[in-house]
Amino acid sequence: MAVSNIIILKLFELVLTIICLGLHYRHEASLSDLEDAFVTATFAGYSLILIAVFARVLLRDSISTNVDIFYSLVGFALFATSGAIILTNVVTGASNVKYLGLTKGSISLINSVLFLLDACLTLLGN
Repeated sequence: MAVSNIIILKLFELVLTIICLGLHYRHEASLSDLEDAFVTATFAGYSLILIAVFARVLLRDSISTNVDIFYSLVGFALFATSGAIILTNVVTGASNVKYLGLTKGSISLINSVLFLLDACLTLLGN
């Protein structure tokens, strides 16, 4: 079984999402309740979605192009927004708390770029 670029990209998206979820669990951020719920729902929800999508890609099961592009674009918007929320709230606290927040926000923004790249490659692939 040859490993395609889409499988590698989906794997990176999944790994970065799980890392963000783990960092969110460890990081005591100064987010409001609404912001915390939004970030938690983004990381936890997309962890579940990406596990299912990665399993379908790995098993060579067909995924509708429109659904894949939709998930990628919504993932791009949610992760970019979550990263921006996290980075704007990392201003106070101990240095290790700041570093965790900066790391989590940066990884979230990197993952949003991967989602946008995934949408573009899926669109160009068909």
